[in-house]
Amino acid sequence: MIKKKRGLGEGLITFPGGKVEENETPLECAIRETEEEVGVKIINPRKVGVITFKQINGNVQVMHVYLATEFIGILKESDEAIPIWVQRSDLPFKNMWIDDRIWLPLVLEGKYVNCVFEFTNDWKFMVSSLCEFA
Repeated sequence: MIKKKRGLGEGLITFPGGKVEENETPLECAIRETEEEVGVKIINPRKVGVITFKQINGNVQVMHVYLATEFIGILKESDEAIPIWVQRSDLPFKNMWIDDRIWLPLVLEGKYVNCVFEFTNDWKFMVSSLCEFA
């Protein structure tokens, strides 16, 4: 996990990630962003979900969720993130995005999630949620 140092979610505990670049797959993005943000290359990441975020103003963002249990390299802080280790039993939900409380436990139980979360335009409040899992 990381503590965001800047941008959307600054100060929150979250996960490495970012926008898919042109000619890049979501998987390639997950590998690249993790290496850029915390200095390690994840090995054999497995896709565990797709989450769609909507705002009342119509803005839509899609997040592809990957889980990796192996990596190469040494964790390091970047200008964007401070890497932190967290035990599954001690997930800091009070310092995370509100939607993480819904989908993350399902992923950690081995389920694939497909969720839609709607937020206010300032991202401060969740308006609605729908989560399917298998």
